[in-house]
Amino acid sequence: MNRTELVEKISRMSGLEVAEGGIVLDSLEKVFETELKESKRKRYMFDTLYGLMTLLKKLRYK
Repeated sequence: MNRTELVEKISRMSGLEVAEGGIVLDSLEKVFETELKESKRKRYMFDTLYGLMTLLKKLRYK
């Protein structure tokens, strides 16, 4: 899946316009980047990303 396909899927699933889906993806990329930079455990990037995704899922279902 390329970026365009991902943005389109985000837009369909969320009900947002495609441009808004792009903003969401850009924001998510910045969050991931920040979390990884702040993590002192570079070897455990997958664990960090998985933890962040778990947190986002919990927030979504509140």
